[in-house]
Amino acid sequence: MRGDTLPRLKPLLLAALMLLSLLPAMAVHAGAGRAASHAVDIENFAYDPQDITVFVGDSVVWTNLDSNSHTVTSTSGPESFDSGIIPAARTFTFTFTTPGAYDYECSLHYQMTGTVTVEHPPGVRIRESQTTFTWQRDPVYEGHPSNVSLIGEWDWATHADLTFDAGSGSWSTSMSLQPGMYCYKFVIGENDYRFDANNPYRGFCGAFENSIVRVDDTSNPALSLASSASGDGFTARILFWAGDSGSPPDTFTTTLTHDFIESTVNGIWNPDDWSLTFFLDSLSPGKYTLRATATDLDGGISEELLVPFWVGEQADFIWEDALIYMLMTDRFVNGDASNDPASTNASQGADWQGGDFAGVTQMIQSGYFDDLGVNALWLTPFNSAANGTELAGDGQHRVSGYHGYWPVEPRAVDSRLGTDAELEALVSAAHSHGIRVLMDYVVNHVHEDHPYSSDHPDWFTQGCLCGSEDCDWTEHRLDCLFRSYMPDLDWKNRDASEQMIADGLWWLERFDLDGARIDAVKHVDDLAVHNFATQVEERFETGGVDYYLKGETAMGWAGHDLAANQGEYDMINRYMGEHALDGQADFVLYHAVVDNVFTSGAMDYQHLDYWTARSQDQYVDGATMVPFVGSHDSSRFISRADPGTADEWNKWVEEGLPGQPGTDDPYTAALQAFAWLLTTPGAPMVYMGDEYGEYGGADPDNRHMLRDSSGWNEQEAALHENISLLGSIRAQQEPLRRGTYTSLHNASDTLAYAMQTVDDAAVVILNRGPATQVVFDLSGVAGDWSNPDNDLVANRSMSVDASGAATVSMEADSVAIFSSVSDDQTEPPTPEEPHLVDILVIYPQPADVQLEVPISADMMFGETTMGGFLDAHFEVVSGIFANSGIPAVFNVSGHEQINFSHIDDDWKDKLSSVMMNSGLGLSWHEPYLEEIEALRSDVEADIVIYWRQSGDGGPGSSGAAVIPATEGEAYIQLNFAGMNPRTVAHEIGHLFGGRHEVGMQGATYISLDGGDAQLREYRTIMTSREPLGLGNAMYVRQFSDKNVTVHGNVPCSTSSGSMRTCTFIDETSLGNSTSDNLPIMIQMAPIIAGFRPTGSGPEPVWGCTDSAAENHDPAATHDDGSCTYPPPVPGCTDSEAENFDPEATEDDGSCTFRPDPGPGNGTGNQTGNQTGNQTGNQTGNLTGNQTGNQTGNQTGNLTTKPDSVGEDDGTAGNESADDAGDAQGSGGIDASVIRWALAAAVIVAVLAFVLMTLSRRD
Repeated sequence: MRGDTLPRLKPLLLAALMLLSLLPAMAVHAGAGRAASHAVDIENFAYDPQDITVFVGDSVVWTNLDSNSHTVTSTSGPESFDSGIIPAARTFTFTFTTPGAYDYECSLHYQMTGTVTVEHPPGVRIRESQTTFTWQRDPVYEGHPSNVSLIGEWDWATHADLTFDAGSGSWSTSMSLQPGMYCYKFVIGENDYRFDANNPYRGFCGAFENSIVRVDDTSNPALSLASSASGDGFTARILFWAGDSGSPPDTFTTTLTHDFIESTVNGIWNPDDWSLTFFLDSLSPGKYTLRATATDLDGGISEELLVPFWVGEQADFIWEDALIYMLMTDRFVNGDASNDPASTNASQGADWQGGDFAGVTQMIQSGYFDDLGVNALWLTPFNSAANGTELAGDGQHRVSGYHGYWPVEPRAVDSRLGTDAELEALVSAAHSHGIRVLMDYVVNHVHEDHPYSSDHPDWFTQGCLCGSEDCDWTEHRLDCLFRSYMPDLDWKNRDASEQMIADGLWWLERFDLDGARIDAVKHVDDLAVHNFATQVEERFETGGVDYYLKGETAMGWAGHDLAANQGEYDMINRYMGEHALDGQADFVLYHAVVDNVFTSGAMDYQHLDYWTARSQDQYVDGATMVPFVGSHDSSRFISRADPGTADEWNKWVEEGLPGQPGTDDPYTAALQAFAWLLTTPGAPMVYMGDEYGEYGGADPDNRHMLRDSSGWNEQEAALHENISLLGSIRAQQEPLRRGTYTSLHNASDTLAYAMQTVDDAAVVILNRGPATQVVFDLSGVAGDWSNPDNDLVANRSMSVDASGAATVSMEADSVAIFSSVSDDQTEPPTPEEPHLVDILVIYPQPADVQLEVPISADMMFGETTMGGFLDAHFEVVSGIFANSGIPAVFNVSGHEQINFSHIDDDWKDKLSSVMMNSGLGLSWHEPYLEEIEALRSDVEADIVIYWRQSGDGGPGSSGAAVIPATEGEAYIQLNFAGMNPRTVAHEIGHLFGGRHEVGMQGATYISLDGGDAQLREYRTIMTSREPLGLGNAMYVRQFSDKNVTVHGNVPCSTSSGSMRTCTFIDETSLGNSTSDNLPIMIQMAPIIAGFRPTGSGPEPVWGCTDSAAENHDPAATHDDGSCTYPPPVPGCTDSEAENFDPEATEDDGSCTFRPDPGPGNGTGNQTGNQTGNQTGNQTGNLTGNQTGNQTGNQTGNLTTKPDSVGEDDGTAGNESADDAGDAQGSGGIDASVIRWALAAAVIVAVLAFVLMTLSRRD
C-alpha cells in the first residue's frame, strides 16, 4: 500500500500548488482582513493568560489542557457567552464584536476567573452618535456674547446652552437626535435668533425659515472618499466608518460603471486602517462612476458612495472651457420616425415636430458638434410632458407641450422623444466625444395633470397670474402662477422640496448627466437652489468632478447708469456662490449689448466694452456666467438684425413671420456678435440654428426645426464656417477660455481686448465699420509679443514696436485674433534669480521665555538662542520655496520683544485685529503699528511676523495672513506653537498671493523632502485641511516637491523650466489671473522683496558659502550651489578601528576591529536604530502588522530629515491618527496580499517536503 501512496497524492498536491499560486489575486473580505484568533489555555485550574486584550472582531479560543472538565462563562460585559461543559482536550471559541471588558469564570470551579478586554483597533473610525452644533462670533463686528443657546424642532420650548471654548473661540453643544430633519436656530443672548452660517441647508417650520440639520442613522456604517486622482487612469482610497456601536467591516460591494455598463472591481483592503484602495489604470478615455457599499458584522449596510470621474483629456476640464449648445430635442433632428407623435391640432409652429434622442445622437456621431468646438449640450426637459394643448398667453392660440416645460411625470422619459435606452445612447455618444450633457430641470411648477398636483395639493401655492395687472413678474416672483394650468410649487413645504430634490438627483444619476440648467430660478425660494446644490455636491462631487448648475433668472438692463442696474445684478447673484448655482445666463449683458449693439446698432463698441467688463466685476466671485446672443425665449438674432423688416417680434402666421434675410447685413452683424461671444469670459451658449443664422420671430416661431446644410444659402454656409472656425480657435487657445478680460482699445466701431492668463494672452479685434488701422498698447499684456504670429482668423499681420505699441490693419466688417501661444515655443524661460525677502519677527515676551513655548525638539534644530532658532527656520523656509520654483530667499533682518502695555491692556488682541483685518476697512494708523513700522524701517524688513505667546488664544500651530500682501499689509500672525517652517512658509505663501489648496477630497499632502506619497496625495505649501479655508479655497496646482513620483509615475508635466504643473487638478479664476498658485507667487516675489520702507535694501551676494570648499567666498551671503571640494581620500574613518586613518575623508570599508569579548550594546543599538527603522518604514509597510505600523508612524517621524521638519501643517493643524497611518501602505503591495503570499510560501514548502519524503520512500 505504501508504494501506491505517491501516485495518489501527486495529483492532489499539484492541484493544491496550482490553487496556492492564485492566492494573491483572491478577494479578501474586510472582516477577515483584520480578525485574529487568540489562545487561552486552561491548565492547572487556571486560565492562561488570565487577562487578555483583543480587537473588535477577534476570536478567543480556550483549550482545556486539564484532565478535569471546565466552563468559560461570562459574568459581566456588553455580551454574554457560556461554553457549557468543556471536556479535557476540547476547545471553545467566541468572537467579540462589541468593545468593553468581559469578566468570566468557570461555573464548576469558581476560583477560576479571567477577563477579556475588547478594544477598537488603532486607526479605526467610528461614527459619532451625537450631533454637534457649533457657533462662532464674527471677531470684527461683534463682541463676546454672554451666552449662546440652541432651539430646534426636537423641542422648541427648551433652550440648550452651548459651551464656550476659549482656545477655538467657538460655542458648541452635542445632542442625541433620532434620524431625520430638524429646523433649528442659534439664540445669541436673549432673543437674537440666527441661522447656522456653516450649514447652507434651510427649511421652513411654520412661517419661519430655519437652518435644517439632517441626522443620519449612525448605527449603520458609512463610507467616505479619502482621496482620488484621475488622468490617464484613476486611483481612489475609500475609508470605512463603523457605526456608533463600533461593529467592524464585513464585506464591500464595489462596481465601475461606464456607458451604462456596470462591472465589478476589486480594491486592495488594508485591515490596519480600514481603507480600500483602487488602482484603475487600463481605462479608455471617457466618464466613469465608481460605486461602493459596505456591510458590518452586525449586518448594518452603508449608504452607497458614488464617485464619478473622467479619464483622459477631459479629466482637466473646467466649466470655463465649455461651449454650450442649447437644443430643443423635438425641434432638432428626427432620427427615428417611429416615435413621431400624432398631431395635437396646435397652432402653426406650436405642435410636435418629431425631433428625438436618436437625432441628437446621430449629430454627435457625425462630428457636427466637434466641428463647432461644442463640448456641452443643454437639452430641454425630457421628462414626460402634457398631452393635448393649452391656451397661449394671448388666450387665442393653442400650443402643445413639445418643449417639455409642462411635466406630468416626475421620473419618466417622454416616449415622443425616445426611450430610456436611446437617452442612454445619446449620453454615451456625447461622453465618447468629450461632450457633457446638461438636463433642463423645472423646479417652479408642474402641469395640472402631474400626480403631485392631484396627490399633494398642499405642495402648491395660489396666486395671481404673472404679468397680469398688479402682478409684476419680479415683484410677485414667488407667488405668481405662469398659467392657470401650471400649479406653482411651494418650496416652503418640506415634503415638496425634498421630493423635488430627490427627483432631480435621480435624473442626474440615472442618465449619468453632468449638470443641470435650472428653469425659472427667481420664481422659487432661495432654499430651493441652495438645498439642491448642496445635495448635488454631496452625491456627485466627492471625487472633484464639478457638476455644473446653471440658472435662469430673467432680468433686464436698466439703462446706462450702473447703479440703476444693481438690482438686476443682485437678483442674479442671490442664487450663485458656494452651495448654490455655479453660474447663470447673463441676461444683463444680453440686453445691454445684443439688444443695443449687435442687432439694432443703436450703441457703439465703447458701450460693448463697458458692459462686457461689468460682467467681470458685478457677479459673485468664481461664478461661471453664460453669455449668449440668442435663445429659445427670444426672437432669432438674424431676424432682429435684419434692417429691412419690422416683423421680428411676430409669432403667429397670420401676423406675418420673418423670412430668410435678403441682404448680408444680418450675417455680418452675426459674425461680429459670435466673435465677441466666443472670445469673452464664461461658458458661452449657442442656441441651435444660430450657428448658420436661422431666422424667425418670437416664440414659437423662434423654434423652427433645424435645417440641414443642403437648405442653407451662401451667407448661411459662410456664417457656419466662420463660427466653426471661431469655436475651434477657442477650443485650442486656453487664454480665450480661461483668461481674464482686459480692454486695449475702444472706439465707435472698433474694439480690441486681451484675454490673458499669467503666461499667455489672446488679442481680439472687432471692426464693424470701414477699413481702418487699430492701434493699442501691448506692453502690459502677458506673453511674448516681440514677433507675433499672424492672425488666427485671416492670417493678418500685427506690427509691434519696441515700446509695445501694436498696429493692425483691419478690413471692413472684420475680426482678428492674435495669440502669444506658439506651437514652436520649445525653449522654457530661464528661472529668475531669487529675490531677498527680509523678515522682522516680533514677540511679546523676552526671547528666552518665548522660546519656552511648546515647540518640539526637532523644530529647535538644536538652537538655544532666538537668533540661531530663527535663522535655522528661515533657511528651511527658503528651501521650501526654492523646491517649488518660487524665486525668493528669506533673511531674518531683526527680531525684537515688544510690549505695548503702556497703551492699554488689550493691545495684543487689538494688534492682531488690526494686522489681520485691514482689508475689512480698519484703520492702519494705530499707535501699535506706528511703533512696529518704525522698527521695521530700522531693520529694513519686508515682512513682519507677530509671534503670539502661549495663552493668547488660537489653535496651537496656526497662523494667518492677508491675500495677497501690499506694503502696508505685509504682516503675519503666528499662534504660540506656529513657529515652524511649514507654517511660516504657508503664511508667507498667502502674502505671495497663494490661496488655500483643497485636494480631491479634503487636504492633500506630501512630505517636504519628497518622501513617500500615498495615492497621489501631495503636501503643498498652500494646503488647507478646511473644506474652504481662508479666502476662496480652490483646486490649484502648486507643489512643494516638483519631482515627486507616485508608483513610478511622474504625475506632473513640465510647464516652464524646472517648475511643474499638474494636469489632473482643476483651476478656477483668481483675480486677474488664473488660480494656479505658482505663477501668482512667482510674480509676487519681486514685489514682496521691494517692501522695505527705507529703500531696496541689500541684494544677496551669491557664491559658495561653505568654508570647507576650495572656492569658499567669504563675501557671499547666499549659496549658489557652485562649491567645489578636493577629491576624497579613501581609508578607514572609524576612530575605534585598528587601522584608523586620520587623513582619510571617505570610508572605503577597510576598517578592522579586535574581536568583541561579549554581546555588547553596539550591535543591539545598530539593529534598533537602523534595522528597526527599516522594518518600520519599509517592511512594516509591506506586512501591515501592528508593530510595523507603530514603528513607521512613530519612530519614522522621530528620524525625519531636517528639511521635512514641520510635518504639521501650520494652518491645517496636526495630522489625525488616520492620516498618520496612511503612509504605511504607500507605494507597496497591500498587507493582506503579502500575508497571503507568505502563508502560501509556507504551505508550498511543506507540500514540497512531503513530496520529497514520499519520493524517497518510493
